[in-house]
Amino acid sequence: MNKHILAFSVIVAAPVALAAQTPGVTPNAVSAPISAAVPETPTQTDYAARHAVAQRIIEHVMPPGMMQKMMGGMMKNMMSGFADQIGTMPMADIGKMAENISTKPSETAKIKTQFAKMDKATLGQVMDIVDPYWKQRQAEMFQAVQQPMVDLMSKMEPDMRAIMIDLYAEHFTLPVLNDVEHFFETPSGSTYAANVMTMVTDPAYMQKMTKVVIPKMMGAMPDIIKSVAEAEKNSKLPKRDLEHLTPDQKARLEKLLGIEPARAHHRQSH
Repeated sequence: MNKHILAFSVIVAAPVALAAQTPGVTPNAVSAPISAAVPETPTQTDYAARHAVAQRIIEHVMPPGMMQKMMGGMMKNMMSGFADQIGTMPMADIGKMAENISTKPSETAKIKTQFAKMDKATLGQVMDIVDPYWKQRQAEMFQAVQQPMVDLMSKMEPDMRAIMIDLYAEHFTLPVLNDVEHFFETPSGSTYAANVMTMVTDPAYMQKMTKVVIPKMMGAMPDIIKSVAEAEKNSKLPKRDLEHLTPDQKARLEKLLGIEPARAHHRQSH
């Protein structure tokens, strides 16, 4: 159960970080569809000019060290409230997830009956009995994840900056990019550029995320899992398992995976 909670925390953190990595532009810059604003075949000279302006724009919103500052603050604030919010999750909702994952009718009925008895129980109440230190344990796990995540994003920052520069150069015309750069050179634009990425580290933002968004996501999980299970059940594609492989396919697979044939056949026999 602890592993599932930790995995979910990482899943939640990822889209938040990605959403924050898209710097904004002025209203005039996006008043028309992007595709309409960009020439289909820009000349090399035009692209080079756009790329130069795009680089200056991205330097405003993503200067060196920005990812470390943003991710460090965001992970820290997320840790502070996640365990409390996950603890309020009804056990009945967890039962719905397990029910949708099960593929055997007998198991589904058993799970449904068992979790129906837990109508008013929450995950936190259960975990308080099973492991009185579960919140502290989660905090330790979060802390163990935090620094590697910050280090990873810091190492990726130059690549992310280069990608954003290329995207701006490809998707915006030179006049649009010039307008954006001029905006960032104003006092208002400078303030916007300095804060647009780091606003997600605001404790008030993360509190709202953990109190409003995460519970809604968790509440939607049973339906999401059910939808995936139904899609798999209704798929017209033929199921394929290892026993369906031909001897030649098994041999090729063993070679790719570095498995000795004798050992692989021995495992299959058991």
